[in-house]
Amino acid sequence: MDEQRDRLRQTLKKLAFAKNEKGARGGLLRDISAKGAGMEFVNPTGKVEHKFERGDAIEIMIDGFDPIKGEVARTLETGISVKFNLGNEEEKQLIATIMAVANEIDLD
Repeated sequence: MDEQRDRLRQTLKKLAFAKNEKGARGGLLRDISAKGAGMEFVNPTGKVEHKFERGDAIEIMIDGFDPIKGEVARTLETGISVKFNLGNEEEKQLIATIMAVANEIDLD
């Protein structure tokens, strides 16, 4: 399947959590850009299940990042893709954080 993205995604493996009113799931961030992220859920005891559906509002918490709000753009058997709806300044800050985390630079 061809995917149309207006931002290049940075491969970045980090612990992450997704939550909304339906529940919360922990997993691994696969990739991220200023417009969205891919997350894979983990379940050490077997099958991965989650209650998130396309269009759901969601908050993503990623190690090294401030929480990011968005919506589920796609559900996968083992995870989700999330679309962020950020303003210009929030996008710039997220890009700076992505680059700092990817290059192991402390922004503080």
